[in-house]
Parts: sequence; structure tokens; C-alpha cells
Amino acid sequence: MIVVLTGTNDYLRTKALADLRSDFVDKYGDFDTEKLESENITFDKLLGSVVSIPFMSERKLVVLRGISSLGLSTEQVDKLIEASGQTTDLIIDEPEFDKRSSVYKKLKKQADFREFTKLESYALGKWLIAEVAIRGGSIDLADAQHLLGMIGDNQLMLSNEIDKLLSFDTKISRQSIDRLVEPVASSKIFDLLHAMFDGNKQRALELYNDQRRQNVEPHEIIGMIAWQLHVILLVKYSQLNKISNIASFTKLNPYVVTKTSDLTSNLSEQKIQYLVSRLLNLDYDMKTRSIDVDDAVQNFILAI
Repeated sequence: MIVVLTGTNDYLRTKALADLRSDFVDKYGDFDTEKLESENITFDKLLGSVVSIPFMSERKLVVLRGISSLGLSTEQVDKLIEASGQTTDLIIDEPEFDKRSSVYKKLKKQADFREFTKLESYALGKWLIAEVAIRGGSIDLADAQHLLGMIGDNQLMLSNEIDKLLSFDTKISRQSIDRLVEPVASSKIFDLLHAMFDGNKQRALELYNDQRRQNVEPHEIIGMIAWQLHVILLVKYSQLNKISNIASFTKLNPYVVTKTSDLTSNLSEQKIQYLVSRLLNLDYDMKTRSIDVDDAVQNFILAI
């Protein structure tokens, strides 16, 4: 049997792998289990592990991290499928396939193929509340959205933050979130934009320099500012009134939509066009001229 686990949702994919391995160990024990990294093996080594008979139990489990880097042919994949049907279970953990490849097409058709994508905002909020409850705590919807706004849609990071918050208090509140959770860079960039639009240039520069002290490069900051401007455009011109409708239409987190709506309420179309134009010019200069990028980004912040 071959099971393929793929997709950008690292948390759900990792959990599925752990569950499959746990089920196997419960049934057959952990004597005949093997983990392989595709970067460190050849196809012959992989095939040898799959075809070798179990030593201490009825079946053997082989977990392969990645398969794309092996550059297998269709014939080699056929050999793997044939070999794994006897006494070996093969689990392939591949975060991202080239969907044009013959390996992807063959495995999707003939293996137990499971794809794990990131949850949309509403589903993520429900998952967060339920996960906190499963771990013995509680969090209300507003505070869950606040946490999502600070961390984003990475369930693996959210899971770690849940454990940290619950170790402090089983009732997760906005106060404990603000005290214990370090916002991801994109959340800090939102605060930077807010300071820029409020005319608080000193605060905007402080936030920029804070990102630089954390080794966030200027081009990364520009990229995040560009993304935030994209969000601003989506929210401002969605022609919808309710936060829930805007979030559903744009596929954005409701908390992000709420913060962005507050930010855009006093932004004119001319102001947004000016920002986009300045950002495009800055990006062009960074890519085509020899300039001090730090100074250029700070001048951009001061000019808004």
C-alpha cells in the first residue's frame, strides 16, 4: 500500500503522518519501521527498503520524506507500487508536487492520495476554537480572530501558540494573547502602514527599524507592504458592506478585514494610487539601480 501526503498545510499533513504511524505501531509494533530522506538516497536504496521482508512483524512501514527530488521515471514508480503491495506500507510525505510530472499523475491515480490545503478563514476560526477546547481550554470568537490576525493561517504556528497560551491560562483572552504572542512580520507591517497613514512618521520608522533588527531584509518589507496594499484595495473596492461578506468574497481573515476597513475609511482613491505608484517606483529602483536600499525604504515611509 502506498499513501501519499501532500499540500501546503504542514500541520494537517504532519498530523496525518503521525496518526498513520501510530496506527501501524499499535497493530504491528515499531521494530520494522524506517524513515528515509529522498535527498540522501537513491532509487535502488528506496526500492530495496520497500521489497525487504519484515524482520519482527507481519508488515514493514517505510516513510519517505520527499520523492520529487529523486527524479523517478514512470517505470520506477510502477516498481514501487508493485513492491509495496506485499509486506510493506509506504508513506510518501511530499509537501509540493510538480503537477505536470508523470510521478504526480501516476501516484494520484494509483496511490491513496491525500492533499492537505490551508483552511479558509471561517473554517480556521472554528478549528482554533475547537482545538483549544480539545486541549482543555476556552477562547471566544473575537479573541480567536485576534490571534489569527497576529499569527496568520499557519496551523502549525497556531498550534504552538495554543500550547503556550494554555500553559499560562486555560481561558485564552486578548490580554494573554497580547502579552505572550509575538506577531508575525506581516502583522507588524500592518502597524507600520497604520502609523504611516496616521502621519506618525517616528512610530513608522521605529517599526521599520525593529524589523531590520530582526534581520528582515528591506525587499521583504517592501513585499509585505505590497501585499498589505493589495488587501487594502480588495477591501476598499469590494463594494460590500458587512465584514463577513467581504471576508467571504476576498477569502481574507475577518480580523484582517476589520483592521483594514478601519485603516481604509479615510484613504482616498488618489492617496492609494499615489502609494502604489511610489511603491512601484521604489521596487523598480531597487532592481535596476545601485542604491542604499535601507535609505530608499525609509525615504518612502517618510514621504507618505
